[in-house]
Amino acid sequence: MKNLILIVSLFASTALAGNGVERYSVDFSKAGDMHYDVRERIEKILNERCRPAIASAANVFVKNVEIETDRIDQGVIDYTYKAHVLFAGWDQYENFGTAKIEIKRYDISNPSVDNIDLIKLESDGACH
Repeated sequence: MKNLILIVSLFASTALAGNGVERYSVDFSKAGDMHYDVRERIEKILNERCRPAIASAANVFVKNVEIETDRIDQGVIDYTYKAHVLFAGWDQYENFGTAKIEIKRYDISNPSVDNIDLIKLESDGACH
């Protein structure tokens, strides 16, 4: 009986253990109209380059996104996104740092080519 209880408790503790889900969430609600792959790239950049700020923050707010268009030729349009990021506590007023991310999304029809480039990442120590 003791072995059964031990096995059940070990199974329950491993089943309920953390599975890699981060404690913060990236909030794009005030970001405006952004292409889904640009949102994914911003999240990836934040995960790779802003770990210290993310470790302290409960929420990451992406807001005040400026979108510039560059009309190339015959309907080909490249987009530049300038996003302001706030690393915050449980509300927006507890500030753990800020960052500005500039990303360019090229209008390329070949799906095997990466069409998004990080142009600039500036922060107040929140990112490297």
